[in-house]
Amino acid sequence: MALSISQAQTVLWDQVQYAGSPSEFAWVLPVKPGAHIELANNAWFEALDAATSTRVVPPQLNCVQQAFDEGGGSSGCGCGVLGSQSFDSASGGVDPGVELPPPVIVVHQGSVGPYDTVTLHANVPGALTGWLTTNGFAIDVSVKPIIDAYTNDGFDFIALRLKPDQGIQQMSPVRVVSPGAVPVLPLRM
Repeated sequence: MALSISQAQTVLWDQVQYAGSPSEFAWVLPVKPGAHIELANNAWFEALDAATSTRVVPPQLNCVQQAFDEGGGSSGCGCGVLGSQSFDSASGGVDPGVELPPPVIVVHQGSVGPYDTVTLHANVPGALTGWLTTNGFAIDVSVKPIIDAYTNDGFDFIALRLKPDQGIQQMSPVRVVSPGAVPVLPLRM
């Protein structure tokens, strides 16, 4: 995996290695809404390995001077990560005149290289695993709560599997492109 973040877009490159029957390969990746998947090039990963070393850069801090109470007589810096947001899931009644969205929405369906892909949005925890299972994806029971957690956090999901008759030698790296700076690497799955 490699991740590039800019204000315009975030790109996650992923090289999947799989041992087993190609007909059993499937991958489900949580993504922020608006993301799409593209085919990447093996040479890109080779060049990256040859030219880079590990480098971790902390997030830019936005510090605001704050005065403390009269007893301390000093001031300090209240800091937060730029662009961080907190979300409040307000609860309230449902307007009977408003039709609720379906539990799972197919945002996009297509193919990329040797993969059939589908981008999904779940509106109800538990609904995505039901949709995936109904559509031939084997979802381990231990992964269901993780999928629900990503659903609750507002993630979409890109699911892909090899097209029939592609063979294991056809595993190709992919790029997941998300609009804007999305500093999220979904490692829980």
